[in-house]
Amino acid sequence: MYTDMDFRPEAEPLYQEAKQIFEKNSGKESSEYTTTVNNLGLLYLNQKKYPEAESFLNEARQITEKTLGNNHPDFANTLEDLSLIKTKTKDLSEALSLRTQAVAIFEKSLGKEHNRYAQNLFSLAELEGLTGKTKQAELDFAASAEIQRKIISKSTRFLSERELSSFTALFKRNY
Repeated sequence: MYTDMDFRPEAEPLYQEAKQIFEKNSGKESSEYTTTVNNLGLLYLNQKKYPEAESFLNEARQITEKTLGNNHPDFANTLEDLSLIKTKTKDLSEALSLRTQAVAIFEKSLGKEHNRYAQNLFSLAELEGLTGKTKQAELDFAASAEIQRKIISKSTRFLSERELSSFTALFKRNY
């Protein structure tokens, strides 16, 4: 919540306090503790404190893998977050590996028509482009765009023609 509203100085002590409370009351393997640890990692990522961010996100990944398994969407989320750190620190090879794993998990657990799969496929395509895998990047960009179009068409069938036209123009401008 605070990371999205740019209240980073206020967020850190609150997350640290919540982490201690959840550790004491629920244990380190609780979803509340894991979410708080993950949020601390994302907060540090936003603050460009990459070593701290990576430490917290790795802890969240380890707990999630232990409690939910390595085929769960929440585990894929932790890989996605770690991929962001690796991208920011220019370790593109590792970022690509983590994102590839996340895409595979989202595909298996949520299916190819799910928005999370499409979003991660898009991010994977960006990394593929940055690492010189342009042909695969083009294929993944196209696949992601097609999935997004299908999702949008399902969610916009109740819009008026004018609303749909405005929405389509906005989508084209941004993608």
